[in-house]
Amino acid sequence: MALIVRTGYSFRKAAGAIDEVISRLVDIGATDACICDTASTFGFLRWKKEAEKAGLKPHFGVELAVSTDRQSKKPSSDTWRFIAKSTIRPINELVRTATEQFRYIPLLSLNQAYNADCFKIIGPNAYWMHDEEYNWLVPKEDLFFALGPSTSKYIAHKALFHGFKFIAVSDNRYPKEDDAGFYEVLCGRNASLQTYDQYILSDDEWRKSVNHLDFFDEVIESALVNRQYVMDNSTATLQKASLPIVNWPKTLRQLCEEGAVVLKCDLTDPVYKERLDRELEILWLKGFEDYMQIIADLMIFARDRMRCGPGRGSSAGSLVCYLTGITTVDPIFHDTIFERFVDITRGGFVFEKGFEDGLF
Repeated sequence: MALIVRTGYSFRKAAGAIDEVISRLVDIGATDACICDTASTFGFLRWKKEAEKAGLKPHFGVELAVSTDRQSKKPSSDTWRFIAKSTIRPINELVRTATEQFRYIPLLSLNQAYNADCFKIIGPNAYWMHDEEYNWLVPKEDLFFALGPSTSKYIAHKALFHGFKFIAVSDNRYPKEDDAGFYEVLCGRNASLQTYDQYILSDDEWRKSVNHLDFFDEVIESALVNRQYVMDNSTATLQKASLPIVNWPKTLRQLCEEGAVVLKCDLTDPVYKERLDRELEILWLKGFEDYMQIIADLMIFARDRMRCGPGRGSSAGSLVCYLTGITTVDPIFHDTIFERFVDITRGGFVFEKGFEDGLF
């Protein structure tokens, strides 16, 4: 099955929701699922969830343009695929570097691509590479040359001559064969309809798609073996983020009371007192106190150094946000509703024990 799988997260280059792509992989009997979108890692989390739900092992990669003349007016380039080994970090770093070097498209230099700490797949159509580049790119364990329906015969035989290992790939722009029309409509003038197969291929379909290369069966089968080698040695998983827990010197209530003094807000007023108590109770029950302190700290830092707006959306309904400096909108004066910001009935963590005075 195809090692390189694009999804709709390859913006303006491919079509197919993640669940549709996963469904196609299941249909062709895949055991692994490797996402490799163009200059995008936005689909990683959904990919992991959908792949595991379908019983597939998720893998993570990205497709980026590589060029030897980044500084030219319009650099010539080829796309390489980069597959994570034991950690996602090198993939994220490549995307950041390519984005910072944006030249019509996110772009890497040949040296940056070659030395990346991940599996690297050249091609499939490196027309810009001359003998100088082929001689410089010394074959190594984690470097492969793409072999698929879009690989030109000239380039493939040149790569074979220079000793590169091949790896089986397809060049999917949509999940299934009959999705071509949808892809064309979705991508419009960016659609690239070709005569070769552009959907996710099974192994048998892939073998037929590379018949034009006139390779011996041993070369074809070795590309499939190398694909499995990469899958077996790609063990990177997504790290689950955790909310920082800080030993705050003051409670959220204390911050609000100090803010009330600065803002000349009378918390002895029954309306303000009831509102503050109710908001603090709900924020505590939802486990949001640390979050509010973090955002307040960020906004205090920001307001000292840059221009900031009064607040955004439903946060203007919170007295706690106003008193801690997150917003500059008094919700009592403007008659805005806190429950539009945080509602105890919506999803999220809630402490089992009730509200107790003095805890915040």
